[in-house]
Order: sequence, then structure tokens, then C-alpha cells
Amino acid sequence: MNKNYYRIFIPLVFKAGLSPGNGSKSNNVVISLNGNNDAVLRGSSIAGVLRSAFIKNNSEYVERWFGTDNRDKKDQFEVSRIKIADTILDHGKTEISQRTHNAINRHTGAAIKGGLFSIEALPPGTKATIIAEIDGRGIPKEECDTFIVTIANLFETGLFFGGNRNRGIGKATAPKGIFVEEYDLEKPDEYAALLDSRYLYDSKEIKLTGRNITVKKNNTEHFEIKLILGIPRGEDLLIGDGQTLDYVLEPQKTLTADGKKYWRIPGSTFRGIFKAWMSRLAAREGRQLRDDAEKFYNETNLITGENIGWGFVVNETERDDFKKTPDKLNDPIMSLFGSLYRRGRIHFADSFSISETNNTDSAERMHVSIDRFTGGANEGSLFKNKVLVNSHIEFPLFIQINSPKEHEIQWLVKTIKALHLGILSIGSSKSSGRLAVTRIESCNDQEKVGNLLFDFIEEQK
Repeated sequence: MNKNYYRIFIPLVFKAGLSPGNGSKSNNVVISLNGNNDAVLRGSSIAGVLRSAFIKNNSEYVERWFGTDNRDKKDQFEVSRIKIADTILDHGKTEISQRTHNAINRHTGAAIKGGLFSIEALPPGTKATIIAEIDGRGIPKEECDTFIVTIANLFETGLFFGGNRNRGIGKATAPKGIFVEEYDLEKPDEYAALLDSRYLYDSKEIKLTGRNITVKKNNTEHFEIKLILGIPRGEDLLIGDGQTLDYVLEPQKTLTADGKKYWRIPGSTFRGIFKAWMSRLAAREGRQLRDDAEKFYNETNLITGENIGWGFVVNETERDDFKKTPDKLNDPIMSLFGSLYRRGRIHFADSFSISETNNTDSAERMHVSIDRFTGGANEGSLFKNKVLVNSHIEFPLFIQINSPKEHEIQWLVKTIKALHLGILSIGSSKSSGRLAVTRIESCNDQEKVGNLLFDFIEEQK
């Protein structure tokens, strides 16, 4: 029988950053900090993410490793065999930033009343190393090894930590795989080595030792595509980042963990326009949507962020029923993009310009508000803003769908085409908002989707 105790190290990279929330103050979600003011991911949060991912394909073994939910089985309780410490997040010398978002009414394109909120976030390139201890005593060694390999492979398509994944952040990958140290606790020298490993732990400089297990890439249950978008010649783009002393709006940019600046288009920006257009496509096919035009025209006061999230179900008993069986909503858009009943299956990552920011990338624009009756300028309504104009700026757009359905892929392709043709515009109305697909970087369903899109884009050139 196995007598081993395992200590595993999982070095993570958050390419788009993350927001490990610790509740909200007013309409601002704040980050979780420890006593030294270090940003941290709580061990319980990490365990919850791993358990949720593990249970999808290994439900019969989840209680053996992660313990029993005593709400269901109060008479027999299994203690978790995996212990995870709070993990300190390394965001370099870059400070915690604040991002502001708003909910948009898809019928009008305007912000929903009360839909403005802010979140604190860590920069792109933030790193962390999860340290977990697994008690394998009494379990066959082969089963322990299988469990550890499974944990590594959970990161194949990335796992999301910290919440706010719909904003385009929070995705963690483990490009180096995981590292495993084994200790036979019946041998005094190995028991001492385990205690030394704990005692010598340094959160700032964690040494990756032990057996390395790489992450396999063989998942066929998800769809992902990476597009490279560019600003067409003669067009401009403005994803606003709030008012400054000199300009009403300036293009968003972000400082990465290594101190470099890049232009940014939030994943939530793409998510919003893709959701609205795909809702239109679904409605044209005759599918029933809970956020439909009839509700907007007949019950405008119901169009709030909360009601949209609940699928316009007001009765608490009905909500509880849908929480248990979200499929009963029978709404294809809520199934794909998520709701307050269940998280969505589609993810749009934050897009950062391939090249660093440059003064020649942007240009100043002067505007004035016009009186619609006289045709003259309104007094005091002269203002300036900046827009991106450099056609050489490229923005990668990464889209991932878990367990995709055929019609969802078709809607996605049609929406990408609409974006490329200029039917869909991005960002502020103080710019043309044009983005076009310059090339397809990668697609894990190249024959069905990639070539179809590539041929269409080539025809438009």
C-alpha cells in the first residue's frame, strides 16, 4: 500500500492578468490582500476551481480527493486529501490598476441604468506558483500518479481564477507543467525532507524541484481560434479609458508586469458586440430569447442588468428551480454566454497590441456639439479626444468555446464576418471603430472554420 505524501508545484502565467476579488465597496470590486499587502489567491478558491474542473470527467473520484460535501451526506464525511496554501501573486513592479466597465442594452446600444462598475485588477503577465500537498497514504500509488497527471492536464485549455472572466481576464496556463516531490513518511530522512521543504518555503523565490509532468494537448471538447485584427487604412479606433486633463477620451493602454506598455481592447468589448449580433442571428432563426425585442418595447422598465442576468425570472421559487436545471431556460444565448444561473462557455480574452505603444499610433481629433435647430455650435461644447490611426497596429483576438454546438460555431463565423466587413463597429462613437481580420493565427478546427474564414477574408481584399 502506498505510504507517500506528495508536494506539487504549479507555476502559472496569467497572460491577461486577473482580479482575485475580495468583495465590493460601493460599485468597486477590490482585490484580496494578505497582511503584507501582497495580492493573493486564497487556497480555498484554488481548491474550488480544481475541484470544479476535476469533477467534469472524474465525478466518481472527486470525494476521495477533495472530500465529501457534508450538506448531502451528513452521516459519512470524507476529509479532503489535498491542501492548498494561499498563493502570492507576482505582478512585478506594476501597481494594481482599476478598470471600469458598463452593461449595455443590446436593443439601444446605450448603457443600462446602474450598470456602471469598476474592478481592481493585476496586470497582464502576472505569475504565481500554487503549492499543494496531497496525502496519498492508503491509496494505490498508480491511482495517486493518475490523479496528479489529471491535475496537470486540467490546465490544457487554461483554468480561470479570481472571477470577472467575462471581462477578459483571469485565465491561467501552466506552460512549464507541474513539478512533483514524493516523500515516504515511514522513512525518517524523507519525513525530515518534507518538513525542510515547508520550513524553507520562500514565497518570493520558489524553487521548482522534483519530477516534471507536462500538460498534454489533446482536448477535442473545445473550440478555439486566434485572429489578428488591424485598423483598415483611413479608419480610426477609440476604446475609451476615461477623461484626462487634456482629452475627453484617450485609447486604453495597459502596463504589463514587466513594465511594458501596450494598447488594449478589453475582452468584454468583443463579448458585448458578439453577444448582441449572435442574439440577432438566433432571433432571425426563430429561436426564443428571454431578452427579446418584445420585452424591450412592451416592458422597457424591466431592462436592467439584474433582470437580464436572471433571464427576466422574477419569482424566487422559479429562480431556485432554474439554478438546479439551467437548461430549462431554453435560451441559446444564455447557454453560451452565461447567466446568473450558470457561467458561460465562451471566453474572449483581453487583446493587447503586438507592438508597444508609440506616439505615432494616435492622433488628436477636435469635436464640437451642434445645435440641431440652428445648425450652429453649442457654446462651450468644443472638446478633443485621441484615436488610434496607425494601420500597422495589430490586435490578437483569442476566442474559446467549451463544448461547442454546431450552430454556435456558425453564429461565431458570421459575427466575425460582420466585424470584418464593418457592419459591427468597436468602441466609442467618436471614431469609426473599424477593425478587420488581417489573418487567422490559429484554429483547432482549421478545415471546418479556419479555411472558410480565410477564403472569405481573402475575397474581400
